[in-house]
Amino acid sequence: MTKRLFSERNLQKKAVESGFYKRSGGIKPIEFFDMLLLCASKWSHQSLRQANIILSEQFGVFKSKAGLNMRFNEASVAFVKSVFTEVLSSQIEHPCFSDKFLSDFKQLRIKDSTKIVLPECLQSYFKGYGGDSGKSSVSIQYEYDFKTGKILDIDLTDGVRNDHVDAKSKVESINEGDFVLRDLGYLSSDVLMLMIKQKAFFVSRLNANIAVFDRNGERFSFARTYESMKSTGLRNLDVEVFVGKGKFVPIRMVLSIVPESVYEKRIRKIESKSSKRGYKTSMETKIRNRFTIFITNVDSTKATLNDIVLLYRLRWQVELCFKHWKSIYKIDDIPKMKKERFLCLLYAKLIVIVLNQQLIFGLRNLLYKHENRLLSIEKCVKTIKEKFLSMYSAFRTRKEKDSIKIIYKITAIFKENHWIETKLKKIGAENIIFILL
Repeated sequence: MTKRLFSERNLQKKAVESGFYKRSGGIKPIEFFDMLLLCASKWSHQSLRQANIILSEQFGVFKSKAGLNMRFNEASVAFVKSVFTEVLSSQIEHPCFSDKFLSDFKQLRIKDSTKIVLPECLQSYFKGYGGDSGKSSVSIQYEYDFKTGKILDIDLTDGVRNDHVDAKSKVESINEGDFVLRDLGYLSSDVLMLMIKQKAFFVSRLNANIAVFDRNGERFSFARTYESMKSTGLRNLDVEVFVGKGKFVPIRMVLSIVPESVYEKRIRKIESKSSKRGYKTSMETKIRNRFTIFITNVDSTKATLNDIVLLYRLRWQVELCFKHWKSIYKIDDIPKMKKERFLCLLYAKLIVIVLNQQLIFGLRNLLYKHENRLLSIEKCVKTIKEKFLSMYSAFRTRKEKDSIKIIYKITAIFKENHWIETKLKKIGAENIIFILL
């Protein structure tokens, strides 16, 4: 797959189709694309001058800074984006690391978004909220299957586009038998109804704005429930309810009382926001924040109350992905530049991320079957990023023996010291997987 995708023939075909390459001479598509990938794989941002050095040293192409900057245009964005789209659609389907892990469900879909603050010169193209969030920002919607590592969606939008809009526009992509883990920002009664209609399953936090009713159609009393649980010493509760207004959605709600210190921290944060907006925090909001509230349509025979709480913890794996994107791939290291250059570099970095994730999760699943241990994704990302250029070079030259040697070498490094470390008094991904198996 990789050899064909990044062959000179395929890149030239895409460059012609996008209008980037119209005549011979100048920078060839393969030279421009490889220059971008080399820049994207570095540990820090590469300036136009540094990009020019790469072109001259690697390909003997000499351009002025202004001349190279001119090559970043709408056509070059279309060219690089088309390669990125094909990379996504050509991912290898790795089998899950264990046939027993959530075997009742086809995919474990984890989704969230991350925002990147951009230079103000881009605010006419990518709107931000202002303040600490920046006048210009881009939101990256990201979803992947935790069982296989396959990336299901990467989409770029304005920073001001909220998660609920994205959820509603893409709910049709969720298939029967899928298990969806999402934060409350994606939640609405319409989306819940559609997922239930498509026979998909979900676990989500409950948005404080969504009304909850008991089985008699009366407003559910979180205050009475809290007092009852507190008096009996019950920390968790599993109850059948309805959510939504107008369209009642039958749902299973799991309540977990939070420690007093967590509650106080939540209230301070909420009241600070309320004060800035000029209104008071309601008693309903305050009492709801006594709980961590989950909703799901998974039957209790398939997932117990404790299973639901543990499953939702896996959602934080997507936050670790974003941490790697920013700390290792430096995806948010965006100095002042024009829109087209920013987009080309961003798509190039996303291509590197997809390729590396494919290899890491493939080896994770394979090694788990042999070692019964999980690799640390963070450790693997750091190593694979250092090896990316030699790996890409081997694929480019079509020397299969060299490619196999590099993969064997990477596998040996992973097996030596790249396992997840079990931390005392902390339940991590490996612990959760073993509990759920």
